[in-house]
Amino acid sequence: MKKLILSALAASVLVVSCKNTTEKAAKDLENAMDKVEKKAEQATNEVKKTAENLVDDAKKAVSSVEVPKFKSPEVQKFADEYANYYKEVSEAVKSGSAEKVQQLQTKATEWATKSQEYLSKMTAEDAKTWSEWVTKLTQNQ
Repeated sequence: MKKLILSALAASVLVVSCKNTTEKAAKDLENAMDKVEKKAEQATNEVKKTAENLVDDAKKAVSSVEVPKFKSPEVQKFADEYANYYKEVSEAVKSGSAEKVQQLQTKATEWATKSQEYLSKMTAEDAKTWSEWVTKLTQNQ
């Protein structure tokens, strides 16, 4: 009888002890998961903030190069349109939107063709101004 009671007592101690260990392990696991979630959220926020800063920097860099004044209103209009296109390209590259970059790359050939057409129509002074301006744009990218 003693052996039976001692065995039952030992079994109950083991069950209670295992239950406490299991509950503690579950709480520890839950706490660890909460910490991981918080760290992941912080990292995500930091990445978003960095990406936003890069986009802002790109906008500032592109907008810091103002469109020069051309003698021909037709060339001036083209330069304004080109500046808008270039801003779109810079923003797409900085944001990492591969789809948008690809769409804009298809337009690049059209813009290159238009540029050549307008260059042939420009006065020597406008052509020089255009060349210097495009160089500044590409350097600030």
